[in-house]
Amino acid sequence: MKYMVISDIHGSRTAVEKALMHFDNLKCDFLIVLGDILYHGPRNPLP
Repeated sequence: MKYMVISDIHGSRTAVEKALMHFDNLKCDFLIVLGDILYHGPRNPLP
């Protein structure tokens, strides 16, 4: 059984497409995404 772990995508479609291509080429069984999938823009400044 093969696992692929990815993180810090930050809304990059290109990064996801590359990761999925490797997922298929390596014949992985599971994809684990650790977080930071979306990009929410710059953070608000502290008050």
